[in-house]
Amino acid sequence: MNASVLTRAKLGKSINGSAPYGYEWKDRKLVVKEPEATIRREAYRLFVECRRKGQVARTLNAAGYRPREGSIWRDTPIARILQCPSAKGVYFFNRMRQTEKSWKTEPKPESEWGKAECPPIVPEELWNQANRIMEEQLKAWKKPGKAPTHLFSGIAHCTCGTKMYVNARTPKYFCRKCNNKIPIADLEGIVRDELKDFFGEPVKINRHLEESARNLSEKARFLDVHRNEIQRIKDEIAKTHRLERFSK
Repeated sequence: MNASVLTRAKLGKSINGSAPYGYEWKDRKLVVKEPEATIRREAYRLFVECRRKGQVARTLNAAGYRPREGSIWRDTPIARILQCPSAKGVYFFNRMRQTEKSWKTEPKPESEWGKAECPPIVPEELWNQANRIMEEQLKAWKKPGKAPTHLFSGIAHCTCGTKMYVNARTPKYFCRKCNNKIPIADLEGIVRDELKDFFGEPVKINRHLEESARNLSEKARFLDVHRNEIQRIKDEIAKTHRLERFSK
């Protein structure tokens, strides 16, 4: 079946009964279909302007524009026509296949894709701009990972330097690299005792504050040295420029 699809495309025959929105099969080639192409152009213009697929859908619906099947525009079909590269002049097909569960699909290897050239509907730069916006939004909308349940997951390190986590099957911090384990109660108990010991002794707190003050003072001294060096270089550059002007 796949070979048949690719062979038909190489012979210039239509691939199947459907064409991407804004196009139609005519004389075995994809040609621009108006007014679908007008609607698709408007979708790109609106999306670049407002950066919201839902707003694009609402605007098109309010103007009386409809998808090919006659329903109303929604986020998903708007995303589909914006992402499809046919609008910039190339139509890829034979890209998906059904999985063992017939109601699911998955991408095929790129080597199995077919390609058909077609007249562009929008400039390539406009297509790229709209798709860059969608990529940025997708990255921004990615939810952060679930916060670790245990206090020192990803913070505690094994002697080999690898971060340790708690496996759901055992109440221990676990090193995936060398298989070392530390019971949760032992590690967290040690930390509690250390904190209790530290905050219960003013001498240790004062020693820690003094050490922090020394570190801060040393970093401030290094910063002053760098600032002076930068100023010296600026003065040298200014002097060189003055000498160059006088020499002319």
